Amino acid sequence: MQVLNDRIDEFIDLWGRAFGERITRDQARTRAHQLIELYGAISEDLALKNREAPPPIAEEPDTASPPGGGSELPPPRR
Repeated sequence: MQVLNDRIDEFIDLWGRAFGERITRDQARTRAHQLIELYGAISEDLALKNREAPPPIAEEPDTASPPGGGSELPPPRR
């Protein structure tokens, strides 16, 4: 993957603000490619984990008792 020169200049500026040091274009290009490789590895791993994970199971509503947990029927007569 080719990183455009204007992006390299932006990377150099960002590096300087983040780390307080000026790097050369060659250093910036190397660091940018390392960052791209890292991002690719992380996103690949996340995609693999998402593919392997089973879908969440939807809970079925509890039809045995009404909402609120109490019985709405009066107690049986004796």
